[in-house]
Amino acid sequence: MTLEELNQQCVQSHTNLTDKITEILSRRFVKYEKVAKVLALGLQSKQNVILWGPAGHAKSEMVEDVLQGLGLWETIPGTRLPTPKSNTYVQSFGEGMTEDQLWGGIDLRAMEDDKEIRYHPENSFLNREIAVFEEMFDAPAICLLPLKHTLTQKFLAKGGAYYPMKTQSIIVCTNKSPEDLQHMGPSHQALVERFPLQLKVEWEGYSADHYLEMMHKHHMVGMYTKDVLRALANNISKVTMNGSFISPRSAMWAMTLVAENAKANRRTSVRIEDFFALEFLPGMEGTISTLKDDIERERAVIQSQAVVEEAKRKWAALEKTYAEGSGGAITSPIKWLTLAHNFQAFATNTSQVACADSLVTIRDQMVKDATTRIGHCQTLAMRTTKVPALI
Repeated sequence: MTLEELNQQCVQSHTNLTDKITEILSRRFVKYEKVAKVLALGLQSKQNVILWGPAGHAKSEMVEDVLQGLGLWETIPGTRLPTPKSNTYVQSFGEGMTEDQLWGGIDLRAMEDDKEIRYHPENSFLNREIAVFEEMFDAPAICLLPLKHTLTQKFLAKGGAYYPMKTQSIIVCTNKSPEDLQHMGPSHQALVERFPLQLKVEWEGYSADHYLEMMHKHHMVGMYTKDVLRALANNISKVTMNGSFISPRSAMWAMTLVAENAKANRRTSVRIEDFFALEFLPGMEGTISTLKDDIERERAVIQSQAVVEEAKRKWAALEKTYAEGSGGAITSPIKWLTLAHNFQAFATNTSQVACADSLVTIRDQMVKDATTRIGHCQTLAMRTTKVPALI
């Protein structure tokens, strides 16, 4: 599919491209909202995009999923590799990158026959509508400066030959800040300016809840009970908060390592003994000793949550009866006294519920409200008592 065909498809189906990309990213990722917006803007406006930020935030994977999901990245069956006819070209940069690699390789025949250095741009990104550059800023200046010139002129001029640039949008995925490249001089700054859309890909926070949201996307999450998963997320967050950053990717690897150990022992769910696998994950080595206690604490919290939720259901039922009675459904003093007795039993039982600190306020408020209702019910029982008239 071409970009023009994609835009026509969106118009015909009355589909917003941002919504389309958001739906694709929601299948496997979290914290993707801004990524969806900037990619949609880049593809619609045919502008270049830089996604940058700390490693392990799935920048490349998100771009890959989006382009494949939109039909712009055709893959070889059974792989995730683009086909030779794919509308997307992927180029990996690095310190060993050379100019001939950038332009599709050296034309050996021209070198032999004409004694000129020419390239095969038809085999490069110049021949595709969309290009994905991995770690572009790691390439040496001998590659970046000619690239800047070509992006400016919209054609490659080498060896007296000119090759038009078909590329409409380039998406760069890198761990380095564009500002770092700008400080290297005017030429490098000019290259960065060819990428008007820039987004730092990171999370707004790295609490247990942030990690937990992502962990629920893991394909092996079904092997984790709620308490075990929460304890793992808590420990990963603690490690990060203490200065040893655990990236989202490493957190997912941690889940995989532990789950695979359970599978190796022919079990369908994770046990505490499976966490020894974290000894081999940098940054997580010292957390194993505390995981057992954390899991037990989380288990107690989950159990108390269940008890409090059950108390909420009982309270709601009592409140419904009280509301209906106040509306005229109860006219018997015995029924009001019975309801007062039920509120009393509820208050007594709920006050004895042991629960996590975070739930104490909720429990105590229900007990207080039930005590108030006891007095109301007794008052209403007196009002509905019919006193015989004096003769």
